[in-house]
Amino acid sequence: VALFDALVASLRGAYCLDKARTFAMGTSNGAYFVNQLACARGNVLKGIASHAGGGPYMLSGGTYDEKGQLRCPTPPVAAAIFHGLADTNVSPTEGDKAIAHWSHWNGCQAARNPVSPAPCEAPSGCASPVLVCKVPDQGHAIWGPGRQATWDFFAKL
Repeated sequence: VALFDALVASLRGAYCLDKARTFAMGTSNGAYFVNQLACARGNVLKGIASHAGGGPYMLSGGTYDEKGQLRCPTPPVAAAIFHGLADTNVSPTEGDKAIAHWSHWNGCQAARNPVSPAPCEAPSGCASPVLVCKVPDQGHAIWGPGRQATWDFFAKL
């Protein structure tokens, strides 16, 4: 997180960056990292895309609510969660945990509506958008259409 803070400060000092449009994307361990980062730096990030990962988990000084959901110290961010249902490296249940966290933290309703690309879904009523893409027959990798779906998700924010 300290490296992220330093990198953002350095880039903002050297380039004209839109502070309201900072995003993070990660795969596998990188996906765990962006979920942690979004919880710790929701005041800096506009959105994240997590491919084949999970989290976030307890932060220093963090707490859980009465439903067992992690309370992030910063506002909720938009989150696109992609996970292959045939992933044997990172269990799809880890992706489910990320989906549950961001859906809860963003105050989403339980029902989801189909969106493009299939088989993605989006819950309604969220403070910030959440995209859920649980992909049948996809292993531990970035799902082909997930690249464009990530870009499209960020572009709409």
